[in-house]
Amino acid sequence: MVPAPLGKRELCGIQLVVYIETDEGMTLAAQALRDDPKARRVLTETKAEAYERFKKIFADRPELVKLVHLVPVAGTDPEAWATSCGSDSPSRRRSTSSTPRGSRPR
Repeated sequence: MVPAPLGKRELCGIQLVVYIETDEGMTLAAQALRDDPKARRVLTETKAEAYERFKKIFADRPELVKLVHLVPVAGTDPEAWATSCGSDSPSRRRSTSSTPRGSRPR
């Protein structure tokens, strides 16, 4: 099952935002939450999707957008990572959860 992108959904009510460092960890956490009957929905957003959403939100501030770049996790081979980012396979994409617009991580 491919996680639903956060950027295409309106959120309301009580929310739990979780930041996960690895794709594998995000997949495990998302599945555990989906298996829990107390969770209505589990939404995820890849780093690339969050970055694209950031660029749209701040499109009127190009100087700010220029300052922000995706940075690979320590120990990641940037060339291999770039190759895997070009794949359309959801299982090969690095994913994390992200805060909804207007909120900040603590």
